[in-house]
Amino acid sequence: MDTDLITGVDHTILTGLEFAAYLNQFRLQAEYIGASVSYLDESKSGEKFNGFYVFGSMLLFGGKYNYNTRLLPNQIFLQCRQGISQLNRL
Repeated sequence: MDTDLITGVDHTILTGLEFAAYLNQFRLQAEYIGASVSYLDESKSGEKFNGFYVFGSMLLFGGKYNYNTRLLPNQIFLQCRQGISQLNRL
């Protein structure tokens, strides 16, 4: 998607969520990403963009994935971060 230049932007908010899991030779991975744009002119409604994907795989012949060994098996790892990007006023 090409939005070209979006002018008169006050700020944007980017959000994302990732998920990954594995069990034996199966692997599942998913991600969601969203962006919200607010304008300097409050009479204009903002823009919203989002998308996602889901990916699954399976090793057929006994291969192994290499993973970070600092996490124990069956341990859920959750990481959150928040950020707001301030754009230069155009």
